[in-house]
Amino acid sequence: MFRILHVLLLLTALIHTINAFCIYNHMDSVGVYIMNAQRKDIPNGRIFAKGLSANAIECCHYSNIDCSTDKTRFYRNVFEYHFYYLKEDGTMFNSKKTFSTCYAGGALVFTGNSQQYKAECIHPDGTRYGAPFVSMTE
Repeated sequence: MFRILHVLLLLTALIHTINAFCIYNHMDSVGVYIMNAQRKDIPNGRIFAKGLSANAIECCHYSNIDCSTDKTRFYRNVFEYHFYYLKEDGTMFNSKKTFSTCYAGGALVFTGNSQQYKAECIHPDGTRYGAPFVSMTE
C-alpha cells in the first residue's frame, strides 16, 4: 500500500512539473513557509512566497518571473524556507531560516514529521535528488 502511494505521489509530481515548479509539503502537522531567495533580482518586488500547511501543494509556472528570475526550466532557483508547527505545550515552533536549490522546471518535496524532515528536488527530467538544507541563524 505504501509503495502504491509513493508511486502515485511521484506520478502526480511528474505531471505537475511538466509546466510548473511545484512545492509539495507531504509532512503531517508541519507547515512550511517558502519564498524565492533571489528576491533582490526580481523586478518590482514581486516574489513567489507561500505558506503551505501540512499535505499542501503550491505551483508556479517556471516562465513566471516571480518564480524563476531566468524564466527557464533549467535555472537553479534558491528557495528560502522555515518549518513551523504547534508544539505539545501549545506554543509555535519555527525552525531556523533554511535554503535549498532546485531547478525551476522541477519540484521541491518535503517529507517527514516534526522530529525529522527532509527535502528532495525533482529535476525537470523526472530524476529525484537530495536537497540538502543549508541553515542560517537569523
